[in-house]
Amino acid sequence: FTTSLASLRRGRGIEKRVVIAAAGSEKIDQVIQQAKELEESLTFSDLLVVPVVLPGGLAPEVNLEEALPACVALPVGLNWKTIVSEEADEANSQGVNVREEGMCIILKKNGRVGQRTKGIN
Repeated sequence: FTTSLASLRRGRGIEKRVVIAAAGSEKIDQVIQQAKELEESLTFSDLLVVPVVLPGGLAPEVNLEEALPACVALPVGLNWKTIVSEEADEANSQGVNVREEGMCIILKKNGRVGQRTKGIN
């Protein structure tokens, strides 16, 4: 399914912790593959992965014939670029190659940022 940034704010009906994974397209393809492999664990842990391709802050290109796991939501709207670009600029200033290594922003169930990580494993 798809989601806008506004739909993840408190009281909007999505009661999950959101992991915004941002990186270049190759790394994001790996993230989606890992989410498929870990779907049961991610769902059980109330995690929703939103893969965002940098630098544009857009949804990755996916094969529409292949179903995405329920624990993955593609970003829609333009607000993603704003939030991810600011975080990517900060990570880059700290020496992280965000396109290659990636970064994660974890939103708590109340919609606030709970954690930021550099790199995606």
